[in-house]
Amino acid sequence: MRRTGGALTNNGGGGRRRFRKDRSGTEFFDWRSSIIRVARRRRKDEPLYVLLYKQKIRRSIHSCKVVISQASVVSPIGVILPVLGSGFIFIHHGIHFVLHYHWRLVFTQDQNIFVLGAHKMKDKKLKDPAFYRSNIWRIAAYSRISIVIMQYIFNALIPDHQAQGVFISPALHDNDDTSIGRTVTYILGGFLRWDAQYFHHIYRYGYTYENTLAFFPLYPNVLRLITAIFPGHSNTMFLIAAVVFNNLIFVFTALVLFGLTLRIHNNIEMAYNSTVLFCFNPASVFFSAPYSESLFVFTTFYGMYHIAYGNIWKSSLLFGLSVLNRSNGLLNVGFLLYYMIQLAVKERKISFKCLFGTCFVFACFSLFQIYGYYKFCTLQEHTLEPKVIDYAIKNNLVIPNNNSVPLWCGVRLPYSYVQEKYWNNIGFLSYFQFKQIPNFLLASPCIFILLKFGFEYFCNNNIIYLSLRNRDKLDFVYVVHSTFLTIFSLFCIHVQVATRMLSSSSPVFYWACANYYKFPLNFNKITYNRIMYSFKSKLVILYYCTYFIVGTALFVNFLPFT
Repeated sequence: MRRTGGALTNNGGGGRRRFRKDRSGTEFFDWRSSIIRVARRRRKDEPLYVLLYKQKIRRSIHSCKVVISQASVVSPIGVILPVLGSGFIFIHHGIHFVLHYHWRLVFTQDQNIFVLGAHKMKDKKLKDPAFYRSNIWRIAAYSRISIVIMQYIFNALIPDHQAQGVFISPALHDNDDTSIGRTVTYILGGFLRWDAQYFHHIYRYGYTYENTLAFFPLYPNVLRLITAIFPGHSNTMFLIAAVVFNNLIFVFTALVLFGLTLRIHNNIEMAYNSTVLFCFNPASVFFSAPYSESLFVFTTFYGMYHIAYGNIWKSSLLFGLSVLNRSNGLLNVGFLLYYMIQLAVKERKISFKCLFGTCFVFACFSLFQIYGYYKFCTLQEHTLEPKVIDYAIKNNLVIPNNNSVPLWCGVRLPYSYVQEKYWNNIGFLSYFQFKQIPNFLLASPCIFILLKFGFEYFCNNNIIYLSLRNRDKLDFVYVVHSTFLTIFSLFCIHVQVATRMLSSSSPVFYWACANYYKFPLNFNKITYNRIMYSFKSKLVILYYCTYFIVGTALFVNFLPFT
């Protein structure tokens, strides 16, 4: 028992901690005693909250090292779970550190006091978006480095699952036997899984098989342009170019999302929180692997950013590029149409820019479908390598120029036919089967968050959505877009791809999660603890951390995380 502030407080026999009571009589731990003890050990100009989190991470890593060393004595497989645990602890502390770090207790060197809340500080840079952008690109870069490192560790420790019926490009048989090629494959080879095999094949040989028409041409052609500049083996250069390009474009997208959120919500706190969550999103591994997600989310969010500022030409171009990247980019025309309706209602005029932009987006989608018809529905001469033909014969794949025309020519869109034939996407409720319950559970957190957010949004805003003249809700069209995508992914497609599709298609997913970290303007320490350590906010961080780490481990070993 000790006396603190005139009242006896039981410290439970622990260390020398000091407690205080607020006006309501609630006891809380006084951080001052802990920080003053470590203040002398910090680097010059290093904030004390940084030092505190460094200490927490050091203690966590030390305890994990002890567990790993003990487990490795029993069995090498025993190392896997401690590695997962240590990675989870590190990422959890990392997200907790960067999320709302500007609301943490800040130690002022001049007065030796604690100031709670950045809104009480006189430092103007905390209200400057440039200050946050300088931190956001670092956070995004650190998250990408973490994915690359985890990919290497999990690929080295865990044996690959022998998945059945998986497409493996014949290009992999042409190995790069140089020391550089072997090193690159050893370090980054875990990224070449699932759909990355299709992009690798299209990059190397083009659209030689009918099933490759499900993948749009922008991303592999961008990689082809990049690798044309640098000499080297095609497999090695593809892997390097894909990983570097995706990670760089991801960092730029984080900055775009910050600007977009700031424009729509005019709330720097929400913009920062949303961007931090994006950096550690549940589908993170797909934004670093040779997938089209990084390029798609960049073109989509950047198009949304420009249309939020009224730049129709730029947004139309970016939305057109998004359609050339993924088929669901076609829904982005909704933003152009909504902007056109707003102008028609408010200013009584028709925006021909929006009409042209809408036609341009549809034209981009149509061009690729026309290319599919030309490739497989005309008896043109197409030169294919022998191993490509042998692989098609072995796996019963349709190739162009086989002296026959496929049945779908002139009747179906190539994309819809291929999706139905090779991925069994046959429409409404077709995926509702008992054997698919694990896939529904895998996608359920993301779907639940977006449906809950959309339902609450529509209920809170009543039914006056179409009266645009009287009610200007900047985020309305974004919520409609995300809600439609969520319902579509739940009922009409392979539900296991819902997490990465929704994470790369709509900023509303991050806005919904950032809502759990909303602080009132007059918050105090008790309000801060109630929000930051509430069950819902902890659940969000747990969800992000688990998918960030476990999803990477599943993906790189051909386990069902696609």
